Amino acid sequence: MKKWAMLVALLTIAVLAFSACSAPTPQVIDRPVTVVVEKEVSVEKQVLQTVVVEKEKIVSQEKVVTSIVEKEKIVEKVVTATPVTEPKVLIVGQSQEPDSLYGFASDMLASRHVLEALMDGPIDTRSYDYQPIILEALPSIDEGTAVLKKATVKAGEHYVEAGEVMTATADMELEQIVATFTMKKGLKWEDGQPLTSADSVFGWELLCHPDTSSSKYACERSVSYVATDDVTTVWTGLPGFMDATYFLNYATPYPKHILGGVAPKDIAGSVYARKPLSFGPFKLVEWVAGDHITVEKNPNYWRAAEGLPKVDQIIYKFIPDTNQLVAQLLAGEVDLGTQDGVNETAAPILLQAEATGLLKPQFITGTTWEHIDFNIDPVDERYVFFDDVKVRQAIAYGTDRQSMVDDILYGRSKVQNAYIPEEHPMYPAADKITVYPYDPEKAKALLKEAGWADTNGDGIVEKGGQAFECSVGTTAGNKLRETSLQLFQQNMKDIGIKVNLDFVPSGVWFADGPDGPLFGRRFDLGLFAWLTSVEPPGTLYSCTEIPAADNAWGGQNETGYCNPKYDEWVNKALGTLSKKEQTEAWAEAISIWSEELPVLPLFARIKLLATRPEVTGVIMDPTANSEMWNIENFDIEQ
Repeated sequence: MKKWAMLVALLTIAVLAFSACSAPTPQVIDRPVTVVVEKEVSVEKQVLQTVVVEKEKIVSQEKVVTSIVEKEKIVEKVVTATPVTEPKVLIVGQSQEPDSLYGFASDMLASRHVLEALMDGPIDTRSYDYQPIILEALPSIDEGTAVLKKATVKAGEHYVEAGEVMTATADMELEQIVATFTMKKGLKWEDGQPLTSADSVFGWELLCHPDTSSSKYACERSVSYVATDDVTTVWTGLPGFMDATYFLNYATPYPKHILGGVAPKDIAGSVYARKPLSFGPFKLVEWVAGDHITVEKNPNYWRAAEGLPKVDQIIYKFIPDTNQLVAQLLAGEVDLGTQDGVNETAAPILLQAEATGLLKPQFITGTTWEHIDFNIDPVDERYVFFDDVKVRQAIAYGTDRQSMVDDILYGRSKVQNAYIPEEHPMYPAADKITVYPYDPEKAKALLKEAGWADTNGDGIVEKGGQAFECSVGTTAGNKLRETSLQLFQQNMKDIGIKVNLDFVPSGVWFADGPDGPLFGRRFDLGLFAWLTSVEPPGTLYSCTEIPAADNAWGGQNETGYCNPKYDEWVNKALGTLSKKEQTEAWAEAISIWSEELPVLPLFARIKLLATRPEVTGVIMDPTANSEMWNIENFDIEQ
């Protein structure tokens, strides 16, 4: 508790500081001045006097001298000191410094935070869907901006079958996707040069160049990517490549007029990697190594006429210590703490600060989900506990996952029931998925059905003389996982299973097979996390993904689970361009998976950030690349 003492004190200090206000700024005004001009004139005036005398009216006349005062208003210009409008400066605190700002040279979240200010889109992922930013729309077969046509493949030419590139041994005819991308008009680089389709084609050339560190998956399955005019590019896939996400094959633009003469292998080490040219709401003006990066409003931003961005400058401060970052938030030295800097350990103080009105934390369920994997088919000589589905289901019913959410994640997450969350558009209907609410009595009954019973009264069930004593491994030094497994250990004890906890250094735990305990399939139970993206990660549990000697231990399905029917539905989901067929296929695949349960999903990790109360426009999203996805809308109320 001592480590929060300073922060609690800061809460009190910040309350006092927060109530202070500044003096008004002088203004230029028009001041009306009243000048009185008196004119005395004599007028003859008839005055009516009414006197009631026995119902008769008597009218008398008299002369009256009166003074008429005329008032004239003159507007006098009063020139005061010219007011200085204070620029809006937003201070962001993040835990790490980017290693590079060249998109092909970094996959750090810290880099993504900054690049969101410099590169607008081009396609965002939000709420498990795709949003075009600098494109008019995503190509669509239904809308006619993508077409499926017949193509002739001659012997010796390439085509795609089941996702793999093949060489034709004879002529054949296959379907081929052609997608057209149209950029918005008026896009510019920060130097005022037009951003055109030629820059996107240049980006494609960089992506596909062998000296660029990037996945070549799309490149190897493409025939061409060409510009047809200044705003239009056309992607053509290899015949047979039924890419369900063909509409994402748009290449991020890079400035050809700046990088066109630079060898691709040299860009990552060039000045550009530390000061890239922007087509986003801000441009980079300063990078002080080890301290901060500063970006300021880009006057050539394509949405500048809308009054965007709303702040003038953003400073990214690198603050590796979570406690220090939270302290600076409370002291008003930082306006926004990012998800990598403000993690679950800071939740108690953030909630306290929220209650006192000092901070506005945001908690959402993220796309990283923790799970306990069953080793269904170990490669070594260990006893196989988990090849019986009833045993796996018993463990699911016997695990109080909701208590994990409540006790470890402050009730801010949800129990997960599949490899995609309930919010995912491909999540199946209730009648298509098996769920496992906490029910220890049902767990005991399933163990009994599977032949496990406590025959000697020691509290541990046995079968054929084998006591149900197993181990569960996970990464050492991870507090969330350590606490989760302590709860799991007690839950298992309650249903008659003895579980030993094994905390392993991450480099050892995740090492490739055959020596690595996890991917060498030399474990009983294993706790770790996968990351879900917009596309369901169903291939993780395909038969072809089982790591083994015959595939050089290259797969990720370390459970050893294999069901050809499941694979059939996954391949159908991946091989159709119809959203309706994809949804149906994923529902069938997840239905099989949730019943056979090769993995026990626990919960989604929470994503959180915190802002000062005056900061507006920050919206956390589970699938956005960064919480800075709408950085142009961030504002500070003054």
